[in-house]
Amino acid sequence: MKPNLVSQSEYARRLGVSQPYIAKLVKQGRVKLVTGKVDVSAADQALGIDAERETMPGGNLGSPDYWEQKARHEKLKADLTEIELKAKRGELVPLDDVMDEIEKTFTALRQRILAVPTKAAPMVFGLKTLAEIKKVLDDEIHETLVELSTGRYRENSIERGKHERK
Repeated sequence: MKPNLVSQSEYARRLGVSQPYIAKLVKQGRVKLVTGKVDVSAADQALGIDAERETMPGGNLGSPDYWEQKARHEKLKADLTEIELKAKRGELVPLDDVMDEIEKTFTALRQRILAVPTKAAPMVFGLKTLAEIKKVLDDEIHETLVELSTGRYRENSIERGKHERK
């Protein structure tokens, strides 16, 4: 019986895959060429394809489920590669580090806000008008918020820690 020879593109079309995928199978030696063409029955047998149903082990090549799963798998692989690359570049921060920093920031916020009355009390003592008191309180709250937003509270706490250890 004469072999049924077709081009790689035609064989790929029949299976519902890309021509580069068939070329890859040829390069891997899983599909053999005869005078530059694919012997359909030999290739089907080598790939475990049921010629009647055109299925490969693991799924029907023409089925949407197979391609959806394959696309999902490839997307996950690409996402994982991207995450690994970002981690190597130092673009990702471990969640525990972020949570620690948030906790430190909120602790500093609480401490600084609770310290405003103590710091402002001597400044407002003796002031006569509500406007004068309000201005001092506004200035102190504004200064506290600027310290927190610029990270100066960290520098201050680091300096305090150095002096306390001496």
